[in-house]
Amino acid sequence: MKAGGDLQDALDNASCGDIIELEAGATFIGGHFTLPAKACDDQHWIIVRTSTPEGTRMTPCYVGVASLPSRPAFASTSTQKALATIVYSRAGDGPLIFANGANHYRLLGLEITRTANDGKSVTALVAPELDGSMNQIDGT
Repeated sequence: MKAGGDLQDALDNASCGDIIELEAGATFIGGHFTLPAKACDDQHWIIVRTSTPEGTRMTPCYVGVASLPSRPAFASTSTQKALATIVYSRAGDGPLIFANGANHYRLLGLEITRTANDGKSVTALVAPELDGSMNQIDGT
């Protein structure tokens, strides 16, 4: 299942055993994406992954940089972004929130980050839903 531009719709409509592929290089920006509770079991995970082919060791080159600060440079053939990125622009927990009872999700080959230098406090990029609501510091 391709997520296209609406990640939340893909999560809501996924069935146990589905693979949700996020386009390599695509960026999903915003608030929360909730992983809903579904009756999945150990044989039927919902996998959320980038569309980059499997089988290659990941390096910083996959996120578009040739090396990390204060680290040796990698021999990258390309620094083109090869991962899907989920960016959080709020305070509190997020962008990925597990609804109460949600389980059997696998997140593979994704860059999960927050907006840089925004001065907002982020406590967790992936978190559980607390008492039916998200943990928000600024109420948004």
